[in-house]
Amino acid sequence: MQCTQCKSDNVQRLAVLYEAGTQNIKTTSSTFGAGIGSGYGLGSATTNTRGTSQSYLAKKAAPPQKVSYIPIAGFIFGGFLVPNFFQSFNVFVMLLFFAAAIIYGVYTYKHNKNKYPPLYQSWLRSWHCNKCGTIYTT
Repeated sequence: MQCTQCKSDNVQRLAVLYEAGTQNIKTTSSTFGAGIGSGYGLGSATTNTRGTSQSYLAKKAAPPQKVSYIPIAGFIFGGFLVPNFFQSFNVFVMLLFFAAAIIYGVYTYKHNKNKYPPLYQSWLRSWHCNKCGTIYTT
């Protein structure tokens, strides 16, 4: 495989770059302390940390993302909570929030069903040139 721009053979698939540059982090630390003041005290704590560390190149090579359905829950809960602050617009405000939830849900469904699959397939066929930085699809 050669870069379409500079003809270098120093190329990698985006999926490989993404996997190589992304690490999941999970750490646990414990501490213990004692104190003397107005009374005696002992204490301990445990801290768990989780997250992801990602290189700039891995972020650049990331796959396309599906649109999340989570905001729909926000629209629905908002439809119940916000009208409490606007007593004279209860039904109208509720209808606006529920309409927004339906519109966003339809958009999300269509994007995830129709637009996301070809974007993901294109990403699977995409390459990065390590010499000139070009990203191209085969």
